[in-house]
Amino acid sequence: MFAQAFKKTSSSFPSTAYLLPLISKLGEFLKKGFEHYAQLAVAGTFLTPEALSNFLYIQMASWNPKIKNTSVLDETTKKALARFLAGVAIKIHTGEK
Repeated sequence: MFAQAFKKTSSSFPSTAYLLPLISKLGEFLKKGFEHYAQLAVAGTFLTPEALSNFLYIQMASWNPKIKNTSVLDETTKKALARFLAGVAIKIHTGEK
């Protein structure tokens, strides 16, 4: 029974071919967040993670990725994704461990 359940879920996960465009777009948003944070830091303004998250969320407004005709982001998930990418961008810029 466990083997059947595992087999079913593992085969329903999208292949890499479906995920690559999504991952590529995530990289673009991460880059935008990093560049925005870096530009403001050079000007002497340091954004909070929440402020950078809001910037990224606005950038993602029209992005509605689908995998096999299924939408993968609702608004709550998109906000969480923006917050995650903001945190990563800031960590990369500041070099914090």
